[in-house]
Amino acid sequence: MNIYTVLLMVHIVSGAVTLLAAGMAISSKLLKWQHGVHQSSGRVFSIAMSLIFVTALPMSLLKFNLFLLLVSLFSFYLMLMGWLYATDRIGSRARFLLMVSSAMLGISCCMVAYAVLGLTQSRGFAVPLLVFGLIGAVLAQVDWRLARGGGVKGKTRIAQHLSMMIGATIAAITAFLVNVVNLGGFLGIAMWLLPTLVLTPIIVWQRRRL
Repeated sequence: MNIYTVLLMVHIVSGAVTLLAAGMAISSKLLKWQHGVHQSSGRVFSIAMSLIFVTALPMSLLKFNLFLLLVSLFSFYLMLMGWLYATDRIGSRARFLLMVSSAMLGISCCMVAYAVLGLTQSRGFAVPLLVFGLIGAVLAQVDWRLARGGGVKGKTRIAQHLSMMIGATIAAITAFLVNVVNLGGFLGIAMWLLPTLVLTPIIVWQRRRL
């Protein structure tokens, strides 16, 4: 068993744990369970997402895959910012938020540039990567602006936390679908974008409600 296989196994198991933990965290809020359930499942979700990222990095280098690397960075950013918004109640980590969001702006530019190159070559990954790159740029710009303002508190902080964590959940569901339901052509592109199209309205609804 080589190192890539070991990393892949950890990656897959972590993905499964991520989906279960996300389901528990969301259910705990919808069903109004004790807040401790939400916190515990959120921690498990964050750890599992971190393992996905940690394993994806060497996997993308061992079998060079720039698309996997960029998408992993994007997904990890969503989780990391969601976790930071959840744990920073007084805006004390504004400087760190500023650095992370600035880095994501640069990564988003790379995603868009690589996607445009892929479009000129009719590569299948180009459209999903372009969409994710643009989403990443918008989210990072909002986070950067909030960090420059000294961080966020109250309902704005909660809204940002929910937006980022649901976004990370969308990323996990997308990864699951495209690996389990292996389609090509237009259907393959649609599978990459379907979770985003279906679940993004939930983010909008939650933010308006808060």
